Amino acid sequence: MARSSSWLKAVAPAQQVVSTVGAGDSLVAGLVSGCQAGLSKETALRQAVAISALAVTQVGVGVSNHENVNQLSEQISVSPVELSVHAQ
Repeated sequence: MARSSSWLKAVAPAQQVVSTVGAGDSLVAGLVSGCQAGLSKETALRQAVAISALAVTQVGVGVSNHENVNQLSEQISVSPVELSVHAQ
């Protein structure tokens, strides 16, 4: 995600993967939801990654317990990515 000419990366704790179906869609939905709710980009990314990480732990899609999202969000680290341009 771009923010004032910087990019962010998020790292979630490892999850027991059951199915990857819907993980990417869950990430996008979490980002859109967070942005629509007026969350900061860091918080929206943290929420989106938590939703996506939880999505892979189940068969099917959806979040049945928002407290699980909140708990996992607290464990996700978000940091800037330094981009460097090398002249050729």
